[in-house]
Amino acid sequence: LVRVFDGLVRRRAEAAENAEVLDQAVSACLKIADGRWGERPAVEAADALELFASRVPDALVPHSAGLLGILMAAVDQPLEVEQIPGLEGLAQGAAEAVRSGRLSKLTGAIGELLSARPDALRDDILAVLDAADLPGEQGLQLRRKLVELLAAVGSRPEGLRLALPRLYSALLHADTGVRASGVKAWRELATSS
Repeated sequence: LVRVFDGLVRRRAEAAENAEVLDQAVSACLKIADGRWGERPAVEAADALELFASRVPDALVPHSAGLLGILMAAVDQPLEVEQIPGLEGLAQGAAEAVRSGRLSKLTGAIGELLSARPDALRDDILAVLDAADLPGEQGLQLRRKLVELLAAVGSRPEGLRLALPRLYSALLHADTGVRASGVKAWRELATSS
């Protein structure tokens, strides 16, 4: 099903003529990307959303808050690990890799959307970054993903002044993962300007 939506976006000229079909495709991908159909279909839907964001960002703008909500919920969802006797560690690692793929694709979709339409989610992302860390590993993982998005926020002059103080805070954060995300975002900003 997701591949049908993916094909729709790849034939962009036809999709642009029918905005209603495009909106329904984005809505369906958002529903699948939330993980209720399983992690693997969610990864494919997140991949399609990233393609939507890069090729037809206007179709994703009305759904931007939902996209950010799915990222935030995905970080907080319990990881479903298939129980394989004797291979528990391997099964855990595989499940974490699939989840990481979905989070990366969702982050990529938001980054693409921010690059095309800087005001779409900028204020929401900055508000979450300005809030205190949520407790536990999930809160840190969310902060890491949002810090990565500071490169997209700061890609335009009006967003750069908003991104830099938060990047500086990320570089001084107690968590090494948040600092690494800050370095990654800083590097992306440096190479894009």
